[in-house]
Amino acid sequence: MPKIVQDEKYYKKYTENDIQKALEEIKIGKPLRVVSRQYKIPRATLQFRKSQNYVKPTFGPNPILSSDEEKILVNWIFENHKRGVPRRKDDVQESVKEFLDQRPRENPFVNNCPGETWYRAFLRRNPEVTERTSEAVTAASANVSESNIKKWFAEIEDYLTSKGFREILDDPTRVMNADETCFHLCPKNNKVLAPRGARNVYEVEHAFSKATLTVMFTFTASGQVTPPMIVHISVRASRMGNRSFRYRLDENGRYE
Repeated sequence: MPKIVQDEKYYKKYTENDIQKALEEIKIGKPLRVVSRQYKIPRATLQFRKSQNYVKPTFGPNPILSSDEEKILVNWIFENHKRGVPRRKDDVQESVKEFLDQRPRENPFVNNCPGETWYRAFLRRNPEVTERTSEAVTAASANVSESNIKKWFAEIEDYLTSKGFREILDDPTRVMNADETCFHLCPKNNKVLAPRGARNVYEVEHAFSKATLTVMFTFTASGQVTPPMIVHISVRASRMGNRSFRYRLDENGRYE
């Protein structure tokens, strides 16, 4: 039993995958003590997992879906994540319901639809899946590839060279990059499912965004920052559509 500090919650520092790798190394003759230190798994845990008393590695009651069926569900989540249409909790629950409707089996769900308890246990059984807040991108942006970006820069260089302005690219004060960020006035906090450790989680928008406050920043390659441009939504624009007033900060920090 690992040492537990009083009044502190204990968390395992190893996964089921670590245990399986450790057991494989023990099978090929590696000493139990060495494997225990390597994977930071208590020796008692490894000894129990090797014994005949061990039954299953899952949390709580036996899961309704088998390990292979849950793995198919995980792969479905990952494939949708790659396509920019990440799945939410409701999508997973509905998918399981459709599966059980087509392949009936005894379960405690209401109308074959799993609830919150099953969903949380599913995430614990599959730690490679985690909940994240997605970043919305347009369909056009989602189709831009690395080759498209490199081609664009090459075309810019060719154009400047043909006009006799190639030296611009050698002056860092004349090379600039601009990007904008927005603050949603009516933010949505719905979580989506994605692979654990994914740095960026995008979601292709399927409708117009709600009202936002947009701020654009421009930086030079030399490290200078130009005054930001702020795009406010006006009272009239909020009623009539996409019109907005544009403001810019002057050198004294005032709007102009």
